Amino acid sequence: LQRSSTLTITTEDTPFEIGKANVLYEKNEPEVTIFAHGNLVHTALKVASNIESEKINCAVINCHTIKPLDRETIIKYAKKTKAFVIIEDHQKFGGLGSAISELVSEAYPIPIEYAAVNDLFGETGNTEELYQKHGLDETSIKKSILKVLKRKLN
Repeated sequence: LQRSSTLTITTEDTPFEIGKANVLYEKNEPEVTIFAHGNLVHTALKVASNIESEKINCAVINCHTIKPLDRETIIKYAKKTKAFVIIEDHQKFGGLGSAISELVSEAYPIPIEYAAVNDLFGETGNTEELYQKHGLDETSIKKSILKVLKRKLN
């Protein structure tokens, strides 16, 4: 879905190790972990920062490699926050969300919400409009956070 330019989040100085995710943001005691990769990392960071005004603390993890998956970090944050939101500019099935879900379902089951293309064929259009349509805009991601927190409490 992404066609426009994106902001630079990582540089040559940012630690990078294949199979090792980067925790980019964590305030106080996070209640939910947001996983993202690529151009949606910036959006995840904005949402996490903005939702603090509602007294919701998030961790944001850049999961830049899906295979091998960073099992250690994912399980650590499953135990720490007990709720995930996974956002990706990709199909909901067969990408980051599926990989994390498979791991967590075996190691430490928790509620997970997804912001991703929901099993549809690709299409062209304005990136902002497509992100809104597929729930990848800031408002939709915030709704996913609130939804997973509600599931976590029940």
